[in-house]
Amino acid sequence: IEKESCGDPGTPLYGIREGDGFSNRDVLRFECQFGFELIGEKSIVCQENNQWSANIPICICEYQMLCFQIAYVKLNTIFITNKYSLPVPCLSNFTAPMGTVLSPDYPEGYGNNLNCIWTIISDPGSRIHLSFNDFDLESQFDFLAVKDGDSPDSPILGTFTGAEVPSHLTSNSHILRLEFQADHSMSGRGFNITYNTFGHNECPDPGIPINARRFGDNFQLGSSISVICEEGFIKTQGTETITCILMDGKVMWSGPIPRCGGKHNGQ
Repeated sequence: IEKESCGDPGTPLYGIREGDGFSNRDVLRFECQFGFELIGEKSIVCQENNQWSANIPICICEYQMLCFQIAYVKLNTIFITNKYSLPVPCLSNFTAPMGTVLSPDYPEGYGNNLNCIWTIISDPGSRIHLSFNDFDLESQFDFLAVKDGDSPDSPILGTFTGAEVPSHLTSNSHILRLEFQADHSMSGRGFNITYNTFGHNECPDPGIPINARRFGDNFQLGSSISVICEEGFIKTQGTETITCILMDGKVMWSGPIPRCGGKHNGQ
């Protein structure tokens, strides 16, 4: 990148860019082709710190049949013909009762200039639990926001960056919206998030901790589960028994999910 330049941010897939200057105070404007809706900023400015004022926007299909037709034609060339194209996994709806959300090309690195949106939709009256298995983003420049609902204005449950793996998250509604933004330079390994859905009067499935046995398969309000560490291992988090309780109007486990590790040497 030249001095006093922000570099070429690219052009959105199915988008049109007006302007070709990348120096300080230069402005780029964007619009989408027919049948596509622009999500993000319509214009960005090259700032004096050599950073664009925002990520480039994305263009999403307004008409489902048009999407299918375009995807069919370009399926084998989309990643070759456009350096800044938006991979299909970057815009997805998840409707299965459990699944996994991966950043693009995880774990090889997600690339640059991304505005990704994933929506997890469960049955009305249920909730959604997120477990973060791996998390590595460029700190302070790339972000993942988790919102409790399906709109951009839904309440934010958490915004995450860097390499610290976030804690578990639970929705209050039956829809979660995950918004991922990456700037034009550097990237991390990405993230691996699993989700499962459950009823309003039950706690999320805590799983079976590694190096442990779990007793109890009922997660309804008032039920308890116990975790016993395998021989040679000790509890590193939580208590032996946790109970599904109602606290501050929310159904949740009475404590952190127990974990076992650090072999005990008998001393």
